[in-house]
Amino acid sequence: MERNFFQETLPVPSFERIDYSSPELYLTLGDSFGDVNQIGQIAKELRKPSAEKTLATIGQWMAEGLTYNPELAFAWRNFDSVMESKLISGCADYAIVFAALSRSCGIPTVFVKTMDVDWIHAFREAGKCEQWTGHVFLEVHWKRKWRLLDPEALKLYDDYDPGMRILPGLRYAYDKGHDPYEIILSLDWERWQKQTSDYFRNFDLAKLPVGAGRDLRLECAYIAASSPIHQAIENKCKAIGLPVRATFNWKFDKYLKEARGQHLFIVCVGDQLVLEPEYYDSHLPISYDRLMSNLSVGLSGIERKELRDGTKVTLLYAKDTFHMLKLIDSMPPWAESVPSA
Repeated sequence: MERNFFQETLPVPSFERIDYSSPELYLTLGDSFGDVNQIGQIAKELRKPSAEKTLATIGQWMAEGLTYNPELAFAWRNFDSVMESKLISGCADYAIVFAALSRSCGIPTVFVKTMDVDWIHAFREAGKCEQWTGHVFLEVHWKRKWRLLDPEALKLYDDYDPGMRILPGLRYAYDKGHDPYEIILSLDWERWQKQTSDYFRNFDLAKLPVGAGRDLRLECAYIAASSPIHQAIENKCKAIGLPVRATFNWKFDKYLKEARGQHLFIVCVGDQLVLEPEYYDSHLPISYDRLMSNLSVGLSGIERKELRDGTKVTLLYAKDTFHMLKLIDSMPPWAESVPSA
């Protein structure tokens, strides 16, 4: 029988689960992590004389051995799943793998769930959202002190108190726990969305710092493209007097936030769309399926739309670089729509 996530009683996020006076409680691995023997064998090779060097070695091992694939971010994956595929999708499974290894190396480790302050403000205002932006940190313990670790960025924060709510990146910490499956991470996508929505629907915004504010900059452009395409779009923008603020083909969360209210160019050459799948529905002027269908029959085109936050999106697509450069050369100024050709 199929589970109904929206009738299921989910655990309420809590800061009260952790006994900080007993760090040894956070060395064990439950079944949700995966094969304890496999984890232990790998950890044995990574353990170093100091906790800090051990953490650095774990991070290096993950960076060298795992490949990023954002398409895997919406289904539960544990240590075994990641090791089998050698693929990793983001902060949630990164935290699971890292915590499994750090605990096996003798470092007490706790999961810390956060949501971006900007996301909380936007969600409270609208009561719903098209994008979900948060992060999973870890708390690690040695030398009688709990410290904060961003396992994905491999950054350690020594000046940390477990009672802190506002964490690096202007993120609000709202949940902590020992077992990643029980507390619900974003890999458990439907349950996580339901739990997060319930928690923040009536959240007291007075607990948060001031939000991002409104952008008073003159119009500028952000370009999601790789070389040589982004240079061609830059030249086109400069010719019409539109300053280019950034070009990018990664860190979409960062740059799409910065692009709010501005001109955003998104490029697809062949089947290479410079955009992460989680943003397809919210940012593409046409559906991904229609885009791929057009490209499959050799069409090039320009599609445009304005998002609710004022971002003016221009999608350019062509079957190869030659046709893309021709398309950019013919690109007209901003308009409500441009027919495909």
